[in-house]
Amino acid sequence: MLSLLVLFACGQKEIDDSGTQETTDTAEKIDTATEDTGLEGSTGGLGTTQLWSADTMSDLTENGGCSDYFVYAKNPEDTLTLHISGSGLALEAHQSDSGVVEYTYMIDPMIDDIQPSIVAQQGEFLNGWSCNDAAINEPRLDLEHIAISGTVHVTVTAEGEMTDWGEVPATISIEMTDVCFDAPEPFCIESYSIDQYIGWMPG
Repeated sequence: MLSLLVLFACGQKEIDDSGTQETTDTAEKIDTATEDTGLEGSTGGLGTTQLWSADTMSDLTENGGCSDYFVYAKNPEDTLTLHISGSGLALEAHQSDSGVVEYTYMIDPMIDDIQPSIVAQQGEFLNGWSCNDAAINEPRLDLEHIAISGTVHVTVTAEGEMTDWGEVPATISIEMTDVCFDAPEPFCIESYSIDQYIGWMPG
């Protein structure tokens, strides 16, 4: 499955509420403080300790979003982040009679055009350029784990008016259930939801 990682420019919009989450492991609990996997993740070198587990979601207390569409949740240090991205739903909401579009997706790595793309990352300054054009530090990506199964329910509601320069303001609600990731130490997100403002044009 292709991973769609979107880095955008413009003023960053964040809130300190990452939504609600309830997580569970599909494998043995990981001691993130002491255990070195000694394995290679989707991205990153041998010996890099995997910090991601089902419990990581509780650390992602800040989030933001932009474009049509890109949403992120991150820890305050910006060393762990979840990126959720797709295409065209804010525009579709504005063009619909009701102003609302709603879809349920089954994550399947055999489907090339599945959206949203959900990626768990580990590194430094991971969202320095997410919805921001004034970052100081370049992101450093150590590990990346891609969602390979689960259910995602997405609702997008048009807000305000579209602009001549391409903005399609909207709110997006994302609900994930049993989303599992390809990683040396597999982990799943049992339940997680996030609401975010999107559709404003980066830059």
